[in-house]
Amino acid sequence: MMAILGAVGIGFLVAWVGFPVLAWLARRAGVRAVRCSRMRAALLSTTAIPLVACLVPLWPKHLPVEFVSTRAFTHPAPIGVLSVVSFSNPVVPAWMAEPLAWLGALWVGLLLWGGSCELEHWLALRELRRRAKPAPTGLQAQAVCLAGELQMRAPTVFLSNQLKWAGAAGVRQPVVILPGEYEALSTADLLLVLRHELLHLKRRDPTWGIAERWCAALLGWHPFLARFRSELQLAREAAVDSLAAEGDVAGYARLLVDLAERSIPEDDLAWVPMAGASLEKRILMILDPVSPPHARLIPLVAGIGALGALAVGGSAAVAKPVDPSGTVLVNDSRGMGILKLTGAPPSPEEMEPRTKRDIDACFELARAGDPNLVVDTVAYLELDDTGRVTRASIPASSETFQTCIEERALAWHFAPPPGAPKPKEGARLFLGFPVRRGLGD
Repeated sequence: MMAILGAVGIGFLVAWVGFPVLAWLARRAGVRAVRCSRMRAALLSTTAIPLVACLVPLWPKHLPVEFVSTRAFTHPAPIGVLSVVSFSNPVVPAWMAEPLAWLGALWVGLLLWGGSCELEHWLALRELRRRAKPAPTGLQAQAVCLAGELQMRAPTVFLSNQLKWAGAAGVRQPVVILPGEYEALSTADLLLVLRHELLHLKRRDPTWGIAERWCAALLGWHPFLARFRSELQLAREAAVDSLAAEGDVAGYARLLVDLAERSIPEDDLAWVPMAGASLEKRILMILDPVSPPHARLIPLVAGIGALGALAVGGSAAVAKPVDPSGTVLVNDSRGMGILKLTGAPPSPEEMEPRTKRDIDACFELARAGDPNLVVDTVAYLELDDTGRVTRASIPASSETFQTCIEERALAWHFAPPPGAPKPKEGARLFLGFPVRRGLGD
């Protein structure tokens, strides 16, 4: 777990530093719809970097990895897989392992916090929908006609006196909620409002909005985040405005001016309101649709790839597992700790000559029933403070070999390695070494 948290911490650090670069590359796109999609891609990719980094310790070609310090770490019990990291040539010093893990824990906390916020938004929207009343049959019929024109599923239209702005919401069951006073709008204006909200649903903006808010929570208080979200919201509304105003640009601009006189809604619902972005800028974009040249996608993709590679490389460099041979772990009243030895660790035969004889004997016994038997496993042993084996876990494909060697292992006694300090009374030692027989070498 500490390994995963440390890897997430590295990814979080890379994402935090690299977010302004991706945001700048995404804003270069001139076309409104393209700018919105690229800004979303930049936000989602940035927050996905820690998820990619946390996969590094789980790669099957390595031992399970734990970030440890020379002070303490948690060992999986009982006698599971020994998870050790060597800091002999670390890219990140050992003293930074725990801060990185705490940074990863902060990211996990932000993930849970974002989920709780979305749950709160969903409950508020559910309550609003419960109190709203269905729209008149004529208004619902207009929504059905517009949905057919846009080749999409028709949403359910509601009226609510608690709102000042129209909004679209829903992932599986799309809805459009209109303020009760919108019934006073002209038929043309009402059709423009409905078309705007249906285009949001067709573009799946409510679903994307959930992802955007969650990703914003994962970036946690980034100084560039508020401005980026404001520009993303403006790009999203501008992309819908350009589609909704087709054929009646002047009428749509006039409608936005009329709506600008109303109060701006608070962003406390899991929906996409018709307002919330700068109406003045949106009106100018509609009346003057000239856009800057289209920006290339390659720089943004390259930036995302570079940040992902940096996070993965950093996690892999820090989480460098060691060979389990001769690895000794010590547990005393101060907690678990790695016992660092100078020079090459002694082989199991040097520490306890009986191990080779017992392994050979058990292998011959098991091979009598299976001539093609191959053993390639790791012995995990628990020792007392004197070096005597108290528990053994030596998994193997042959039950005969495993039973035989685990019984014999309880008679083994490993002398302390040269230069190793004497364990405290009552301490537990853990030893892991490979067991290979029948491989032809």
